[in-house]
Amino acid sequence: MSLRSVPLPRHVRCSVRACTSSVRHPRTPRTHASTSALHAQRPYATITPSILEPRPPPPPPPLPSDILSGGENRPLAPDAPPPPDAPDSLNARILHYVREERGGISLPSLLAQYDDRAGDVLPSALKYEPSPPAERRVWFSDRAAPGVVAIVHATGEGIVKVCSGFAVEPTRAEDGGGQLFVTCAHTLEEMRRAPVGAKSGTFVLASDGEGNLVVHRVTSIPSALPRSDVMLLRATPPRDASQPALASSFESGIESSPTLHGAGASTSGEQICSGAPVPHASGPLFRHVASPSAVSTTAPRVPTLPVNPYPLHPGARVRAHFVRDKLSPVDEEGWTPWIGGGWSKWVRGEVLGYRDFAGKEAKPGTYDALSHLLFEPLPTPGSSGGPIVDEESGAVVGVVLGTRMDSARIDGMRGWGVPSETILEMFSLPGLEGKR
Repeated sequence: MSLRSVPLPRHVRCSVRACTSSVRHPRTPRTHASTSALHAQRPYATITPSILEPRPPPPPPPLPSDILSGGENRPLAPDAPPPPDAPDSLNARILHYVREERGGISLPSLLAQYDDRAGDVLPSALKYEPSPPAERRVWFSDRAAPGVVAIVHATGEGIVKVCSGFAVEPTRAEDGGGQLFVTCAHTLEEMRRAPVGAKSGTFVLASDGEGNLVVHRVTSIPSALPRSDVMLLRATPPRDASQPALASSFESGIESSPTLHGAGASTSGEQICSGAPVPHASGPLFRHVASPSAVSTTAPRVPTLPVNPYPLHPGARVRAHFVRDKLSPVDEEGWTPWIGGGWSKWVRGEVLGYRDFAGKEAKPGTYDALSHLLFEPLPTPGSSGGPIVDEESGAVVGVVLGTRMDSARIDGMRGWGVPSETILEMFSLPGLEGKR
């Protein structure tokens, strides 16, 4: 079968020619009127301003340090004038004390001691108190927790970081005098990245039991365990003439906005709740600081806490010392005024388990290394370094470090700390004091 072309009749050729003449050739130029009509008939893809200039994303949630500092997170120049309506803050008082004091040990020197004395064992021992008597045990009353203090690292450039700590009592007096305090180490390590000038230092803030603030100056770091995130501080209250100057500066109302870390990040999925700013001084501890006599110039000793070296089994009830800056109407009862106008509470919790340094589950009563302690509930920012106390005996069984994700089981975030036997590693064994 073959195909051949057949000529069309005349009337058919005319109709085809009339149809094709109405279709415009693609290259035929169009007039403005035809172009406008075509745009009105055919929708084209257009670039809207929302594509060229996208809307900014919503602001991130506030960091724990921003919540405690009122949202301000900028360093203050040493000579910057305070705002006319700036509220009196404990930050300014500490900064004034740092800038005015002479002869104190600086943060670079403390960091050098922290590195050089890592793993050192003190010649004195720490008394074993698994079942302390009534006058020694911790009571979870409505009043502020005695023996629990605030540890503040500050520079003259306006950077202030704070965590918690507590006093312990060795079996014999240490050389150099002062008291020993247990606290976390990561807040001090964070000061390595801070611009540290000639004026800097670490302080221990405590109450004398009568609503007066006592500022102890840290003079040395006798021992530290960087891997466990725990260290010892030796501090003495100021005995020179600069102490009344600190009290007079309380009236000046110098304001500062400290620079803090966020929630802090570390390896192994750990999140450290540290570096919370010193809260504003608006609580009962500062009702009587209008005169120099309001700040104690004596040397009262901070009450020490008993330490139980034996670990609790999972499921045991504990109380952890939590702090916060402000209270909301939905907060449960039990919060009491604390240092710097903040609030503290012995929060009821539970031991969830133990982990070794590799993150594997460890059990008490075995040869497993109980390197870290998991507990609930989650600690609040600024609670790092505070004690975890056995609810039954009233003795310290651990130190709060922060929070982390439990990798052994998918259970979410957990409270993270170290058992109290870690504290004993920095002291000599009982009966072997002073023997090297």
